[in-house]
Amino acid sequence: MIALGQLLTDVDASVERTSTPDRARALSRLTDLFVRGADAFDAEQVALLGAVMERFAAAIEIEARIELADRLAGLGKAPSGLILKLADDEIAVARPVLVRSPRLDDAALVAVARGRGRDHMLAICEREMLSPLVTDVLVAEGDGVVRHAVAGNAGARFSSAGAARLVAFARTDEGLGEVLAGRGDLPEEAVRQLVAIAKARARRRL
Repeated sequence: MIALGQLLTDVDASVERTSTPDRARALSRLTDLFVRGADAFDAEQVALLGAVMERFAAAIEIEARIELADRLAGLGKAPSGLILKLADDEIAVARPVLVRSPRLDDAALVAVARGRGRDHMLAICEREMLSPLVTDVLVAEGDGVVRHAVAGNAGARFSSAGAARLVAFARTDEGLGEVLAGRGDLPEEAVRQLVAIAKARARRRL
């Protein structure tokens, strides 16, 4: 079997010799192969194909990368290295994998949120489930739009510190308070503070 290093050297040479459209077509064929056979591939085969696909993905236009990300986003055996690179790409490319890919763990999501900013954070907020480790970062480092999005995600879970920080923001953001009031999973102390904030706001209006 050819060594991975030699294979990637050959792939790099092939990428350099071909035009951008040809690279996109080659990657599309590789993606077809992977999607059809993903369930049958072992870890070594996934890693090998992923490494080759990464080389082509780095040398194609954004439209082709968007298509690649969309096709791989829902695959449980998608190459993790390639998924990480797509998640850290421009938002049009990153969004499908940030929203749907099961291959992104909490550490990867936190790294992307901190490194890329608001648009990537908003995509992360759309994930079906979010752990307290991720929501802590979204709440602390996101803006008001991000905080509203994560607070409105029924599958998001918050640490005591994260919930307290959201409640603190709700003191000056009535809409956020309303979103939080609709949740049934906040700590009792956070709920008590939300009630107190709502009462104080009502008194001011009177």
